[in-house]
Amino acid sequence: MATITRYAYERITAGEMMPGVIEVSTDARIGQVIDDILLLIDCCFDGELAGQIYYLPF
Repeated sequence: MATITRYAYERITAGEMMPGVIEVSTDARIGQVIDDILLLIDCCFDGELAGQIYYLPF
């Protein structure tokens, strides 16, 4: 598990604030990742990503 993701899960488990993490696969196509990030941003309200971990591409 990637370092930042591990720490994010630790913070969530401990009930601590975590603004949200987007993890991108190293072999993902950049165009698909950009499209997925834009979709994620368009579909979420302010603060809705807090405490969440998303893996891209979808």
